[in-house]
Amino acid sequence: MNNIITKFFASLLAYRVANKKKRFSAIGHFSEGLAPARDKIQWGYIDKENQEILPFKYDIAESFYNNIARVGLYGKSMKINKQGSECL
Repeated sequence: MNNIITKFFASLLAYRVANKKKRFSAIGHFSEGLAPARDKIQWGYIDKENQEILPFKYDIAESFYNNIARVGLYGKSMKINKQGSECL
């Protein structure tokens, strides 16, 4: 239980630090140095310095795990790597 609470507060703190300028409407969990973030319309990926790493073009985006993340684009679900290339 304490581990879950700790992760929650760590995620909340990461969101507040990364979202100081109110650029993002949502930020997911940082994993492998990146976090999914949503601008007003679409999702992309940012690093811990609040820099855009992958463009904000996805309908949905999940955190990276083993260098792969699941995203949705134009109604299609796919997996991408940290360079934004689709993985099979």
